[in-house]
Amino acid sequence: MAQLALHIGPPATTIMAGTTGTGAGASYAVPPFPGEGRRGTIVWEVITACTALTAVLQGSLDNSRWFPLDSYITAAGGNALQVAVNNPVNFVRANVTATDGGATSVAVQL
Repeated sequence: MAQLALHIGPPATTIMAGTTGTGAGASYAVPPFPGEGRRGTIVWEVITACTALTAVLQGSLDNSRWFPLDSYITAAGGNALQVAVNNPVNFVRANVTATDGGATSVAVQL
C-alpha cells in the first residue's frame, strides 16, 4: 500500500493514499510563503518497504502541464531524504512510476 503525503508544516495533507500501484497523486496548490511568493525549495522524504521503486516529485505552474522536480529510485528499498531547489512552482504532486507493490509513503515539506 503506497501513501504519498504533502507536509505544509503540521499536520500533513495526504495527496495519495492506499495504493500499491503506479500513477500520479492529486495536485496540491502550494501556498505562497509570506512576503516571498512561491517557494523554491522543497524537501521530500520517501519511506518504502519496496525493493524496487521509482517516485517522481512533479511541479506545475498551471496545474495542467507537469514537469519533474526530483526523483527517487531504489533497487534495495529503504528511506531517503531528497531536496529539490530553485523550483518555484504553484502546484506539486507525487507520481509513482514503478513499484513492486510494497508499502510506500512520500512526504513533502515546503
